[in-house]
Amino acid sequence: MAKTVGIIQARMGSERLPGKILAPLGGRPLLAILATRVARARVDEWWLATSSDPADDVTEAWGFELGLRVYRGHATDVLSRFLAVADETGADWLVRVTADNPFLDAPAVDVLVAARDELEASKEEDAKSIELIRARGGRPVGYGVELVRADALRRASAAIPANQFHHRVHVTSWISANGRCESVALP
Repeated sequence: MAKTVGIIQARMGSERLPGKILAPLGGRPLLAILATRVARARVDEWWLATSSDPADDVTEAWGFELGLRVYRGHATDVLSRFLAVADETGADWLVRVTADNPFLDAPAVDVLVAARDELEASKEEDAKSIELIRARGGRPVGYGVELVRADALRRASAAIPANQFHHRVHVTSWISANGRCESVALP
């Protein structure tokens, strides 16, 4: 059985709206709402991946308060944070969600995990080579949920040219452009 680790990426230093991950919605921070909504998803454990910037001391504190394991790393190389969590946990697959998306829930994550399970059970080698599974259906990039092979992220990290740093910021964009991807509809 594949080990699946969920990662909520979060940082206080948003350029468009700093601090938005802790902005209140109905009296609760967005991060707390999201962590509660995804907690029951079919993953082995949930992590919060944030930056080592001092402004994210509060992000780390909220992560621990919410019962998440926390990794702190490079402020803009988000891909390196995901790889560090993958290495520490031995994850085969990583679920990627962003902390500014409080409307995502466990059933959305479970749809991707079920799609992965079907692909891995397939007798077709082509299906087993899928590296990234994402939700489709009119959602902006970064708004939805993604399930990515940890090995695919490692290959992407080694292949991304220095002049294309944006792929390290957006974690899965290199795989989306160069790898084997599958899209599934969310309910």
